[in-house]
Amino acid sequence: MQVLISKKNPKSIGFIRYYHSIIIAFIFQLNSISCKKKKKAEHFKWLGIAFVVKLVLFVFFTIQFNTNYPKEFIIKKTFIELGETFTYYMPIESMADGKGYSMKAYNNKTHQFFYYPSTRRVPGIAPFYYPLLKLFDRDTAKVGVIVFQFLLSILSVYLLALIALSISQSQKIFLLTFFLYSVSSFVSIFDHYGISESFSISFLIIGTYFSLYALQTEKKHVYLIAGFFLCWSTFVRPALGVAFAFAGVLFLVIHLRQKTFSFLSFCLKIVIFATPLIISLCAWSARNYTVTKGEFIPLEDDIYKTQMYAYNPRIIAIRGLIGAWGGQIDRWTRNSMGEYFLAANPNPSSIKAFAPRMFNSQCNLDSIKQLRLDYMQSIDTTLPLEQLNIIGNKVIEKAERYTNTFKKEKPLQYYIVSPIALAGKFYYFTYLDYLPFPSLSEMKLYQKAIKIAYILFFNFLLLSAVLGVITMLLKGSLEGKLLLLFPLFYTFVMIVIFIASEKRYIAPAYPFMVIYAGYFLGIIWENRSKKISKKLSL
Repeated sequence: MQVLISKKNPKSIGFIRYYHSIIIAFIFQLNSISCKKKKKAEHFKWLGIAFVVKLVLFVFFTIQFNTNYPKEFIIKKTFIELGETFTYYMPIESMADGKGYSMKAYNNKTHQFFYYPSTRRVPGIAPFYYPLLKLFDRDTAKVGVIVFQFLLSILSVYLLALIALSISQSQKIFLLTFFLYSVSSFVSIFDHYGISESFSISFLIIGTYFSLYALQTEKKHVYLIAGFFLCWSTFVRPALGVAFAFAGVLFLVIHLRQKTFSFLSFCLKIVIFATPLIISLCAWSARNYTVTKGEFIPLEDDIYKTQMYAYNPRIIAIRGLIGAWGGQIDRWTRNSMGEYFLAANPNPSSIKAFAPRMFNSQCNLDSIKQLRLDYMQSIDTTLPLEQLNIIGNKVIEKAERYTNTFKKEKPLQYYIVSPIALAGKFYYFTYLDYLPFPSLSEMKLYQKAIKIAYILFFNFLLLSAVLGVITMLLKGSLEGKLLLLFPLFYTFVMIVIFIASEKRYIAPAYPFMVIYAGYFLGIIWENRSKKISKKLSL
């Protein structure tokens, strides 16, 4: 996935066109390499149904965005910009302008713009956005990206249902998975945003589908296709690289069950599967090594280094302390620890987020209150710079001391209770911020009804998913049990490494939740049907 592309390199245009032709060929081959018993008309039927359902949601959300969202963040009524959008799109725009994959910045001394090589984001969106920039203006090109996100999202609905069918061999579970995923607002809303969720989730589902299909057919080129899409998912959102570990374990366990297991044959398939990732990582790492003059950056650079304006050492220290306690670190979650420490005017109730289990010999509730006061004082620009530095260093020292003491004095809390608490916050939330509605006091009756319905829908889905996991572990297929590895690996990475609790971060695990929810509800449906049939036969 080499991205050293510029106007000085005309071959790059041909490369992108070839790249797109491969993608289109893969998608069109779905008709011939899906379930053999299904006819092409069946594929088009389900894709058509998914298109209609998703289109209704897309149009509805478009209307709501244009009615309730700030106009300056809406491009041509469909593309929604967020705070991180420019980190994905600006390097590609610079690349199209012949400046290489770089960020554009302004020099206050020279009063001129300059470019510097970007290592902040992997270029997974470039194969879509770059060719569009060569054909259209930037705003139109961004609308084109939204169209691609929407179409791939439709395809992912059908493939997710086929994954459920593959692990259950139940048409009822296929139907339920298809319905639950297609009507979900939590997935569809990301088709509008200029961030990584929509593409990465679609590619993850496509790659997972082909991974299971590779095991069914044992065709080597299907392993290549699976690796290609999982690689692309990783090059849109690096955390999804755990899908390779999940798929590797899946391949190994299934192959070991075969009576004619061949170690050499298995290794060959793994190499074929991993080839897209190996090539992409080598190309991208080489590029990063060159532009940074010696740094090894296989995917993305450390966010704490590339975005120091947003993650200064004081915030990093406080985030580490909140993570040690198992709290939510983002400042915009109501009544969270992040809101208490970092928001200018936190909700008074946010102090209740701190429980006695978090206290230790160095830290109590008064210490926490004082740490917040110190942090707020450290960002008071009316104070002299020297004084701000002294206060800032005190914040860092306190937060790190509290963290280390908690870890030392309460290891069970730190290693067991806190991760479980963070996992609970990661998967469970009682409200949905991603619906493009106004504040509750300004909502119309139908908007309130829709929001309540989706909150109930999510809670029902989550409960069904938990019961589905239990049911699958008790009597499900081996492939269905192994499918649990992805959300398990992904959750571990997001909680232990990134201490993430923001709601959108569960999006990659959401399709798997739908599968297990559909599985549980499908089992109930089948058992109910059997009882009715038995009564009728009597």
